[in-house]
Amino acid sequence: MSTYIINPVELRMKEDERGTLYASIVAMGMRATDLAVQLRQKLEEEIADLLEAYGEDELTNDIRYRRLQEEQYQIALRFDAIPKPTFLAMKERLEGKLTYRIPEPHSPLPVTKP
Repeated sequence: MSTYIINPVELRMKEDERGTLYASIVAMGMRATDLAVQLRQKLEEEIADLLEAYGEDELTNDIRYRRLQEEQYQIALRFDAIPKPTFLAMKERLEGKLTYRIPEPHSPLPVTKP
C-alpha cells in the first residue's frame, strides 16, 4: 500500500480566496466522488470484456474457469495500485488543476401575506 504525505501547512495555503478551508474540502470531496465513479466504470468495462471474451459455454471447463479467475485477479491488482480517489483529488487541488466556484447567495424571496 502506498503512503501519501499531506502537508497541513501547504493545504492551508491553498484555501479558497475567501479564506475558508471548507469550500476546498467540499470541492475535493465532489471531485473524489467523480474519480471513484470513473474508476469503477473502467473496472466494470474490463471485467465485462473479459467475461465476453471467455463466453458462458467455455466456463464449464475447470482450467478455463481458473484462467478467468486469474485474469480477474490481475485486473483487480492493477486497480488496487491506483491511488485512492481522495488523494487524487487532493493532489489536483494542490497542483491547481481543480478549480471551483462558489455561487453567489440568492436574495430572499419576498414574503407576501394572503
